[in-house]
Amino acid sequence: MFYAAQAGRAEVVRKLLAARANTEVAVKEPYEGYVTPLVAAAEEGHLEVVRALLKAGANVSHRSRSGKTALTAAAQNGHTEVVGVLVDAFKKIRKDLRLLDTALWWAVVLGNVATVELLLSAGASPHATSMFEGRIYSALQMAKKQRSKSKLRLLEAALKTPQPARKGVTKGL
Repeated sequence: MFYAAQAGRAEVVRKLLAARANTEVAVKEPYEGYVTPLVAAAEEGHLEVVRALLKAGANVSHRSRSGKTALTAAAQNGHTEVVGVLVDAFKKIRKDLRLLDTALWWAVVLGNVATVELLLSAGASPHATSMFEGRIYSALQMAKKQRSKSKLRLLEAALKTPQPARKGVTKGL
């Protein structure tokens, strides 16, 4: 299942799912820990595989040892359509939106403008923080550091927009 998902073989994945293959059988990757087929498919941008796995009940909030999830993997690789599908699935099962914040931070650092915009519109906090080169940086600080004017404009606009209160979430992570 894992390798078919990682390779984007949607038809093979659907056949395996029809035969009741386990969506959570993970492969151990160096530095990452255990990664599920959903994380692998999302990282590679395989939209149809992601949809099939989610439909079959794959765990959208699985985290590897390093903290990688399907959402963060798709966001940092600029797979905006996959991010959209994962955000929809994630919002159906969770009220805590901190994972959106982590995905936003990665989208600012490695992803694209469309993914940043999607995550902000989904409720990700522009105050999202993470560690970089031994220091904690916000998404806004990273956009400034990278001189990404378009991402910076989106984040600054989001800071001016009132954000709804979120249970269990403070500024940053």
